Amino acid sequence: MAFRDGPSGIGGWLAFFLVTLGVFTPIRLAATAYSFFADPQIAAAYGDRWPALVTAELMLMGASVVAIAYLLWRFFMRRTWRTVQIAVAGIWAIAVGAMVLDTFIVALFGGIAIDILVQDSVAEYLKALFYAVLWTAYLLRSTRVANTYPREDAPEELTAVFE
Repeated sequence: MAFRDGPSGIGGWLAFFLVTLGVFTPIRLAATAYSFFADPQIAAAYGDRWPALVTAELMLMGASVVAIAYLLWRFFMRRTWRTVQIAVAGIWAIAVGAMVLDTFIVALFGGIAIDILVQDSVAEYLKALFYAVLWTAYLLRSTRVANTYPREDAPEELTAVFE
């Protein structure tokens, strides 16, 4: 393996990213779900559809947590560029995709127009977009990430084989 200048390994902003992804995101998901499920007025407003909505929301939250666990596993166990590519797709799926899917679920079970839900959630959508854009840019441009998760077709590694 060729040695590169600059930091490598899980540390710095990469470690911070993994903490936000693996600790703070699941805590935020659980807190949001608890505040939603614990409100008796929301349950009353949905009426007979409430159990189906709770099930759908828990499934979405569970899928997000499983995806987060997989991304963390990849970052710690697979030190290849494919991990970064999967992480970028995962960030967008978890941050933005789950939010869009959640909007459709609430609209479906609540009989609420999607445009009204989107208007009420603009700030949440912007936060999710900011998170996804920020960490995508970091993962794709960071020297530490490039050194820790080298591209399989890196020319210097290929030439080192023949030396």
